[in-house]
Amino acid sequence: MAAEEKRQLNLRVEGVPGEVALTEAYRIDAVAELVGNAFGFSRPSQPVIVSGWRVGGEYWIEMLDDGQGMTSAQRASVGAFTQFERARREQQGVG
Repeated sequence: MAAEEKRQLNLRVEGVPGEVALTEAYRIDAVAELVGNAFGFSRPSQPVIVSGWRVGGEYWIEMLDDGQGMTSAQRASVGAFTQFERARREQQGVG
């Protein structure tokens, strides 16, 4: 993903090992979608940081970028296949 976007120097991955109840293919797809969104909505020179850590029996992943951000109403309505400001920022993908 980073190589395709020519942003290898912008991507930083940090975290601790952990178990997730998903196949490797699903884990890769999920993280690739998040990284792709971060690259798509941030400036080319800005870093994208992927962090992962364990919280109790769960594994959390956090994406940090300097993108356009989301309003509190948008964050509250995030769901599968949800896209925001589609008329202004048409993007192909799963939301």
